[in-house]
Amino acid sequence: MSVVARGIGDELGPAKILILREPRVGLEAVVVVDNVACGPAIGGVRMAPDVTLEEVCRLARAMTFKNAAAGLPHGAASPGSSPTQPARRRRRRRSSVPLRG
Repeated sequence: MSVVARGIGDELGPAKILILREPRVGLEAVVVVDNVACGPAIGGVRMAPDVTLEEVCRLARAMTFKNAAAGLPHGAASPGSSPTQPARRRRRRRSSVPLRG
């Protein structure tokens, strides 16, 4: 996931941007909390191999406007994840031997 933060933000938000990476499991994600003026943030998850910070910011802003238009007591946030291929682990074979008692 490419993370470049230029020209992001205005008087509404984002309130917080979190960038998460866990190479052992192949996780790269970004969480954008756009606005919490009306209450705790809610929003959906975008999972795509080409998701960008700008796209997640736009999704979070759209949720801010949707929640406000619907009169919901919530702010808005949106997480985005770019799944990568984790290292393959070798699985142990298990034999299926019936137990007799």
